[in-house]
Amino acid sequence: METIKATQPCYITDYYDKKKRSSNSQGYKKIIITSVHKLIAQCLHLSNMINYMITT
Repeated sequence: METIKATQPCYITDYYDKKKRSSNSQGYKKIIITSVHKLIAQCLHLSNMINYMITT
């Protein structure tokens, strides 16, 4: 995700960077898990949209 961020805007990496900057702790595990969860949710949403478009 970090290499893609350099060439294309991505709201998931923006979310990760914002949370990382606002966090006071050194551990980023929770932030990474949340970012991946947002990515999976977006993929599922797009998959459902494609399935809906195919069936109609």
